[in-house]
Amino acid sequence: MRQLLSVARQVDLSPCATFPVLSSLLESLRRLLHKLRLVGGEENEACCVLSPLWRRRVASTALHQLSPHRLARLISAQILERLSMAHERYQSALTSLESALAGRLHHTEDIKLAIRKKYAPTFARLCLESTSMCDLLMYGTPELGREIGRGQYGVVYAVRGSWAGRSPVAVKSVLPADERHYRELAMEFFYTRSIPAHPRIVRLHGSVVQRHSGAGPCVLLLSERKVRDLHAAVRAGLAFAARMRIARDIVEGIRYLHSLGLVHRDIKMKNVLLDSNDRAALSDLGFCAAEALMSGSVVGTPVHMAPELLAGDYDAAVDVYAFGILFW
Repeated sequence: MRQLLSVARQVDLSPCATFPVLSSLLESLRRLLHKLRLVGGEENEACCVLSPLWRRRVASTALHQLSPHRLARLISAQILERLSMAHERYQSALTSLESALAGRLHHTEDIKLAIRKKYAPTFARLCLESTSMCDLLMYGTPELGREIGRGQYGVVYAVRGSWAGRSPVAVKSVLPADERHYRELAMEFFYTRSIPAHPRIVRLHGSVVQRHSGAGPCVLLLSERKVRDLHAAVRAGLAFAARMRIARDIVEGIRYLHSLGLVHRDIKMKNVLLDSNDRAALSDLGFCAAEALMSGSVVGTPVHMAPELLAGDYDAAVDVYAFGILFW
């Protein structure tokens, strides 16, 4: 009601050809003014005598000449016209906002793509190479011991003695097959080295990049050495209580990564390492990515992949799905 009254105050009731009632009313007022009785002498200024009775009579006549139906139609027409104009302005404003938002989103996607494809890998590679140079100068090249494990992209060895004052230490030796693999390795180093230490994430102690003539760089990633991975532990036999404790440790590691805005994207038994007390920690962050910058690329181990990951449209929930497969 308050809005209707506000609109009604703005209605224009100026006389026009389509509103003869007001025109006739004004004409009646002109005729009445000619019939007014003027009093006063030559020396006195003339004035109009308007008695209360006359004013009431004129007001009553004017009101009786007004047509409520015509007034209602006129007011309704003007309100509808104003509403139509306001709606057009509203639609125009919405269209402008949608266009501006679409342009901003497109610009944001371009920035995300540039960060994901160019700036982040380049920065991670510079970080890996500069840190590796410092570690090599300060601690030297680690002495490789027995082979602990072998994966798709590299071999894991035990380090003889200590390295950088830490023991026991494991080293993953990787010879990147191409530039894409080198970028993934650099991103693994960057994420593992950058996030704050957590008992459910395998800590990275350092790195060394070895360059040989006629071959590409060999990257050595040094981390704390665990006893075995979850795959070997399950084959050897684990008690039910130990399995539940390991499952809880994995969940804590996943939640910690997600709290930092990171998605592991490759949760599997080979990437869960156990210490002497069968406490678990997540390793191999090579496929880890910031959730805000994920491109929808298909990465990971097929048997643990969520359907939406295969479709290319996914979020942090893919780690939950992979954990469900692992837990099962």
